[in-house]
Amino acid sequence: MKKLSVFLVLTAICQAASPAKERPWQEGMLLNPENNAFFRSTEKTTKPSPSTSLFGGNASQETPQTAVSVKDNYVLNAGDVAYLVERPRLSTARPANVFITMQVKFFVEKDKLYMVDRDGKEVVTKIVKQSRKEGPALGQ
Repeated sequence: MKKLSVFLVLTAICQAASPAKERPWQEGMLLNPENNAFFRSTEKTTKPSPSTSLFGGNASQETPQTAVSVKDNYVLNAGDVAYLVERPRLSTARPANVFITMQVKFFVEKDKLYMVDRDGKEVVTKIVKQSRKEGPALGQ
């Protein structure tokens, strides 16, 4: 037991001493996914067919509750690039606390885009498409 506690203390010290990974935060603006200059009309929230139930098995079987997943779609204008991203969630879960034309902090890591909502929470989304701006006409 003593060895375990010493190990845990040493692990905590090592983690505290290591520098935190700096994230390259940027500023961007959320656009209306249904009407924007970068991507064709995309629904704000898509509702695929019911997923498997909370208790396992097929959703078509009779079960007390069925979990339905939805995908929230966002378009983020990052200046030189626009991103179409999606965030899957259960229909009973709250959507991210963001709104159209809201300025958000975000960063991109591989195929994921992380943004901060109005509550200060990080929202993880998956990048579906990217569009590079071509010339000043699209930026205005």
